[in-house]
Amino acid sequence: MRLGIHGVQGRMGLKVLAGALSDETFSQISGYARKKTSETNGYASVNSLPELTDNSDVIIDFSSPLALNSLLQIAVEKKIPLVMGTTGLSKEIIQHMEAAAKQIPILYAANFSLGVAACTLAAEILFQKLSSDFQTHIIETHHVHKKDSPSGTALAFSEVMENTPPIKSIREGEVIGKHQIFFLNEQEVIQLSHEALSRDTFAKGALFAAKALVLNPPGLYSLKDILGMQK
Repeated sequence: MRLGIHGVQGRMGLKVLAGALSDETFSQISGYARKKTSETNGYASVNSLPELTDNSDVIIDFSSPLALNSLLQIAVEKKIPLVMGTTGLSKEIIQHMEAAAKQIPILYAANFSLGVAACTLAAEILFQKLSSDFQTHIIETHHVHKKDSPSGTALAFSEVMENTPPIKSIREGEVIGKHQIFFLNEQEVIQLSHEALSRDTFAKGALFAAKALVLNPPGLYSLKDILGMQK
């Protein structure tokens, strides 16, 4: 399988690249980055998005929201499946993604950790059982370089809790990602917590998704959808 990485020189792009280089599934790895570098670390550097799609059977995206409309348009034209992990998306981009998914398979996840997927399910169940008697709130902590706030993962937690909990965002140090969900009343406190200790877990999930996505028809998928298909 030929893999394309959009945003290959970013924090997550480099992690995906490292994982792909050790995975025999990928016979060719091409990468596109807005800022060019002479050090390609084992991938074939391409100069444009059309060139990336021409050399890919599936593309993993960890770039920036500003780059996504162009990527979606070209991926639809070339019929290339997309695994998208960029967060901080506008309503316009989400609408563009939903329209594109009618023609190509797209998997979007704010977080590719299997642990977060399990926590999301747990948060949904707890909310259904406790929301009438408990107040809820979310605290998310990330490194100082993260641009979007609240995090996409916190928003995903909030969505399964009917967008009711307030979210507090903290940006400090080099924290990869920590999310805490609280259910509390005057008698007790329940805390659901997840912390990523390495970005490798996100890269592993994205590569898993890429290998599974190419086998599916057009549609907008979640990581949970793909996991269910593997059972």
